[in-house]
Amino acid sequence: MRIIIANYRYFIAGGPEKYMFKFMDAAEKMGIEVIPFSVNNPQNEETPYSKYFAKPRSNQIMYADTKKSISNLIGMVRATVWNYDAEKRLRHLIRDTKPDAVYILHEVNHLSPSIIRAARKEKVRVVHRISDFFMFCPKYDFLCENEICEACLHGDYRKAIEHRCVKGSKAGTLLRVNDRRASALDEKMLLQVDYTNARLAIQKEKVHSLKYLNEAIQSCGDSVG
Repeated sequence: MRIIIANYRYFIAGGPEKYMFKFMDAAEKMGIEVIPFSVNNPQNEETPYSKYFAKPRSNQIMYADTKKSISNLIGMVRATVWNYDAEKRLRHLIRDTKPDAVYILHEVNHLSPSIIRAARKEKVRVVHRISDFFMFCPKYDFLCENEICEACLHGDYRKAIEHRCVKGSKAGTLLRVNDRRASALDEKMLLQVDYTNARLAIQKEKVHSLKYLNEAIQSCGDSVG
């Protein structure tokens, strides 16, 4: 079996990347070939697949470090709403490596939901791991002014926009909202998530909730419908 693992960082910056590299080691011990797909960055670990990696959205990978300029703003919009470069490069990688599945960790704000569509167009099953609230809350933490808030949980983002939940910026909040809407309207996905379908702001008929990754791996032999 061969799997592409997609994450916007291919170097350890926190828990998601520690998980990613441990997953890659464990999978390879099981005889599963794992191919990385990410964003080009000088800090990335070396890999022969870096030639397929997407262009960075700006001169810094972290929002707080990004310099304010027109080119960086355009890059951030492109990477957040719909990253055509990532879509094109992932399709190229899929055609060259012929994986059984694409396993997505974090696409938000960098690779964008375009990579889900890329896999769909190439008729490759997608597993999207949800390890935090980024698909359900523009601010990621279900907090508004230090109070618990679930206003956006079912896809109504008016409160987030009104309160400028993303970095105190209305423009930043709108970008994040559009990114979440793009994910919600995309093609059929598999999600490794404990939420029930009834609580997802995604069309229920397009989601299979899987608690364990091995369920998703076993399902990779099914037809993509």
